[in-house]
Amino acid sequence: MLSIRLRVDERRRDQLIAELWESGTVGIIDDSPDQLRAFFPDGTAIATVLERCEAEILDTSTVDDDRPESFDHCNWDPIEVGTRFVIAPSWFQGPTAENRLRLSIDSTNAFGTGRHETTQLVLEAMEAQPLQHKIVIDVGCGSGILAMAARALGASRVFGCDIDPDAVSAARRHARGASFFKGACDAVRPRTADVVLANITPRVIDLLAFELNRIAREDAFIILSGFLKENPPRLFRPVKSTQKGDWQCWICHPDPSLAQSQSGRVQPFNRVWW
Repeated sequence: MLSIRLRVDERRRDQLIAELWESGTVGIIDDSPDQLRAFFPDGTAIATVLERCEAEILDTSTVDDDRPESFDHCNWDPIEVGTRFVIAPSWFQGPTAENRLRLSIDSTNAFGTGRHETTQLVLEAMEAQPLQHKIVIDVGCGSGILAMAARALGASRVFGCDIDPDAVSAARRHARGASFFKGACDAVRPRTADVVLANITPRVIDLLAFELNRIAREDAFIILSGFLKENPPRLFRPVKSTQKGDWQCWICHPDPSLAQSQSGRVQPFNRVWW
């Protein structure tokens, strides 16, 4: 198992912890008031962790995968999101409030533990939409947490896609009753979805603008997140915008002009530019 020790700016400690969970850590411990140690499965690309987590890495080492109870459960308490959801790891046996829908999600290499602001923003946007008997497509499904939430909210059919095979495997484990495939939304028939979800990055959202509009029905909602307030997508216009910290979520209607024009369409979809 890979151990990474990082220097922590106290002003962004909570954000760093969220970023580490979203990067696939299997546990975090406090080394000192200004340092954290995060543990990752063998083979994790340190460069990928560095890209997502703006923190100084002090050292890395390899440790035996013999973790005490306190390590597994560190910083992994259930959290409530919005008015409808509680997110908890599969090992948590505590009760769930009657008015809450429980999403059981474990940390994997795939994005989406529910601890990052963008995931929470999308969950809150979803609970505000009438999803019962709707078809939902999650583009860049990561761990499958959004697909799981869509099923819990009563969506009749839920699909997800990701170009990362590890993400697809994780999503299939987490979101029972949803269907996932390795690939991108160019494989989806036109006018299929009542709700399209894309919690990725502004660059990829814009690259996929044609496809996201093409697969959405005329009266659909397109829910976008994964971007900072100062760097939003350029090809969408929100009918509603929400924010947590510096992160934003947009709820948009399909743009017929983008759905008809293939200008800017990008192929092939691969892990390098995604």
